Amino acid sequence: MIIIHSIKHNILSSVSLGFYKDVLYKYKNMDINIDKNMDKDEEKKKQFLEGLNIYYKMKNEYEESNLKNHNKIIKNENLSWKEKRSEYKKLKPKCVNCKRPVGTIFSSVYNPEENGRKLIAVCGDKTDPCPLNIIINLGDTTTYFDDCGILEKEITTLKNRIIKEKNDLIFGYISSEDAVKKFEELKEELNISLSSYELTLENYIDVIDNKKKNDTMKNFQVEIYKYVQSIKDLVSQYDRSENVQFIREAITIHIDQLATKIDQLNKIRFPYRKVVYDSDDDTYHLIQKHFTLDEIETNYSKHEVGVEVLQIGTKENMTKRKTISKPKPKPKPKPEIIIQNVAELKPKITIESESEEEDEEMPAPHKEEESSN
Repeated sequence: MIIIHSIKHNILSSVSLGFYKDVLYKYKNMDINIDKNMDKDEEKKKQFLEGLNIYYKMKNEYEESNLKNHNKIIKNENLSWKEKRSEYKKLKPKCVNCKRPVGTIFSSVYNPEENGRKLIAVCGDKTDPCPLNIIINLGDTTTYFDDCGILEKEITTLKNRIIKEKNDLIFGYISSEDAVKKFEELKEELNISLSSYELTLENYIDVIDNKKKNDTMKNFQVEIYKYVQSIKDLVSQYDRSENVQFIREAITIHIDQLATKIDQLNKIRFPYRKVVYDSDDDTYHLIQKHFTLDEIETNYSKHEVGVEVLQIGTKENMTKRKTISKPKPKPKPKPEIIIQNVAELKPKITIESESEEEDEEMPAPHKEEESSN
């Protein structure tokens, strides 16, 4: 009887406090920002991120190896400064791909004609290079939010110029013909800027306040409410009859239907969700955002953002991929269902929801960066 009342208490507490999944599942190192049913856009994004990881991992390995060799010479107290300079000149960094002492050229190139930036990695041997060839298109991206800010300033400037031209006409600094001509030009520029601002703002609002998305969430909320009421009704029936079958049915609804619907709702409401562990105070922080950065980005480059070429390995065992794909991960075993006191199951979680800010912003590309030896 004590066990049954404990189960009933756990279910009602989870329903009232919103910790639906915590009652039945213990979780650790959660990563719920994974959608098994990724569409083509998600697959391209996955390939792009993998290409970036490979590029910067190789670049970091190359730079750390060079720094390690330089520090060996600098910290050698048995050598004079002249001998250190001589040894320093003899250093020949190895290519991260073929391991020959020819170096690797990592560069970030901005092409004004294509209006885009590219990350490039090639072997340092100009005469007989190894197959290493990485080209990643970063494009020239900006967000709807930034575009709206730029257009607002442009509209304000044009309005001030129109006021200035009117004042110049009133005080006789310019003729009527010149005033009309300049006014028409400024009016046309202002109309273009206003149209661009309205279009950008509509796109931004469509992401942060999408009607279709809101309707879908409302439908899920209605279904969740029905399941919660069913659980409460079953618990009430148990109170009257003390029939354990009612508790079993409540738990089945909780696991098979309620928890699934809540997870689906959260994926729609917060496309970005991640649990971050803070070792300083031994707490878990749930970071939730109503939209991701790529949802509000615009690419002004002629090329689509993504991996153009990813070629690594030796000539004998060369790996070349225009696109990158990973094998599908094996399904994880279903976690063990544990029913115990809710207080023992709830981890320390601090929920931080951000609806309009992102963790990071992509730097604006301006110039070419190149590291080679």
